Amino acid sequence: MRVVCISDTHGKHDLVDVPPGDILIHAGDFSIIGTHNQLRRFGVWLSALPHAHKIVVAGNHEYSLDAAWYVKGGGRKRHKAFQDPAISKQILSNVCIYLENEAVDVLGVRIYGSPNSPVIPGHTMAFNLMPGTASSSHWKAVPDNVDILITHTPPHGILDKNFRGQTCGDEALAAEVLTRIRPQLHVFGHIHEGYGTVLINETTYVNASSCNLRHQPENPPIVFDIGSPAQ
Repeated sequence: MRVVCISDTHGKHDLVDVPPGDILIHAGDFSIIGTHNQLRRFGVWLSALPHAHKIVVAGNHEYSLDAAWYVKGGGRKRHKAFQDPAISKQILSNVCIYLENEAVDVLGVRIYGSPNSPVIPGHTMAFNLMPGTASSSHWKAVPDNVDILITHTPPHGILDKNFRGQTCGDEALAAEVLTRIRPQLHVFGHIHEGYGTVLINETTYVNASSCNLRHQPENPPIVFDIGSPAQ
């Protein structure tokens, strides 16, 4: 079974040459600020792709998909007009399997997806997690029996260094994924500079960020065959 992984296309998805496969995964930040028009454009593009199963999680740029934060004023202030979160979710649900801290079985494979990422001090965005108890509780809720884990954020210390060399991944996620969850494949994005793959123990970690630091989609999709990496 062939899995094609992309992430962080930031509205430039139509410039990405997506190879065929059985499952397409997008690990978030497919829009710029998560307006309905941006989501619809993404949906039109996604619908035209041939993959039988399309799995999507949101990222910190998908403002209107984080309903609680958006309605309380966080994301709403950044849009000229109100973007109803229920409509945002429906736009995606019409064209893909949209996962928001939930699991789905596809072709006998258990897939869990989460949009959350650590908060950047002074710059709150969608689906941000505060460090400490909130982050720890969130990642402990991921079930054990996961074959493919999709998160927007990297785990701390794994393909998560920014251009300054700082590690930006989630520490609580790393603690869970390395010792308890241990999926066959962990797909994420968020830190564009971390693009690439690494095998740790029996898990292949994939930072599938399509865009570089300048938001240019220069990184090709990463392809993985369940059972062994694609050649």
